[in-house]
This record gives sequence, structure tokens and C-alpha cells, in this order.
Amino acid sequence: MYQLQVANNLPKIAIYNGTDWTYCNGYTALENTKWYQITGTLSNTQLKIYVNGVIENTCIFSGTIATNAAGVSIGKYGEIVSSFQVQ
Repeated sequence: MYQLQVANNLPKIAIYNGTDWTYCNGYTALENTKWYQITGTLSNTQLKIYVNGVIENTCIFSGTIATNAAGVSIGKYGEIVSSFQVQ
């Protein structure tokens, strides 16, 4: 499982290995009136976050990405109903 989050106006990606979440934080303060391209990649154990095509952080991920049968959600946190779902 994986997530793209914004906390305190900073981007963050998270990947779950079935036991623990690994978080990789970006450093660009996001502004409400601007568009951004935020990307996360995983290669072997390196989890990377990019903002507008520029790498901002590299973190270490161990294990394999956990999976589940849940659909993809955009704009959703937990079981909150107000979100967009991709079918």
C-alpha cells in the first residue's frame, strides 16, 4: 500500500510493507494557488520523492509493498466518505 500525503503544506510519500510505514518527506512548502507535480519512486530499497521533477529526498524502504483489495482513492483519508474514487 502506498500514499501521497500533504502535512503542514509539505508533501510526503508513504509505503507500507505489511508491518511498518516508511515515510519520505519533501521540503517544498506547497501553496494553495499553485499546481505541483509530486512523484514517488521505489527502486530496490530507495524510496524517492520529487517535486516538479527535482529530487527532494531519498529514504530507505525494507520489505515488499503490501497489497490489499481496496480501490484507488483520491482525496480520501481513512474511512471518510467525501472522496473521489477511481473505478
